Amino acid sequence: MANTNAPSGFKPVGHLNGSSWNGQVRKYHVPVGNAAAIGIGTMVGMLATNSDTTGVCNDVVGIDGTTGAGADRPLGPVVSIAHNPEAPRRTYLPAATAGYVFVADSPDLIMEVQSTAALSATNMHYNFGISAESVNTSTGVSTQVIDNPATTATYPLRCIGLVDRPDNALGAYQKVLVKFNTHEFTNMTGVTSGS
Repeated sequence: MANTNAPSGFKPVGHLNGSSWNGQVRKYHVPVGNAAAIGIGTMVGMLATNSDTTGVCNDVVGIDGTTGAGADRPLGPVVSIAHNPEAPRRTYLPAATAGYVFVADSPDLIMEVQSTAALSATNMHYNFGISAESVNTSTGVSTQVIDNPATTATYPLRCIGLVDRPDNALGAYQKVLVKFNTHEFTNMTGVTSGS
């Protein structure tokens, strides 16, 4: 059976030590200058020196790319959008709109995500880039995927296996588990993956 093309961004599912994801998140500020909409599952990165006016929350923006440099170095996926009383029904943060998001920012996080590339057993453990931010504005869910499988050390994510479900198989649109190869709180540059 063919896989369904249904991207839904990055979904935390566990940690590298084998434990399930415990739901831990941290609140971050998104500045008014964010270039694209941010939804549930959008991968964000931290801006170098900025914070909101309280000085508590570091500014984050949605990221894409493969370099792992600057704001392209991931912090984690957005798990929820903070309630805004001026827009109480909003399910995502539109582009050029300031707000707050809750991010799963643990460096040892394991996430489920869809791959655009049809993977084989020989490249399952490659490093991957992240597609441009985009959001399904009806659901508020990110449509980001991973792309550009390669052994390149600076690529921000590393595949660690196929999601084991009856409706998921190697080939186009498969769902995979990934970990961070570069991360805001640990590795500035990742490692080359095996072939």
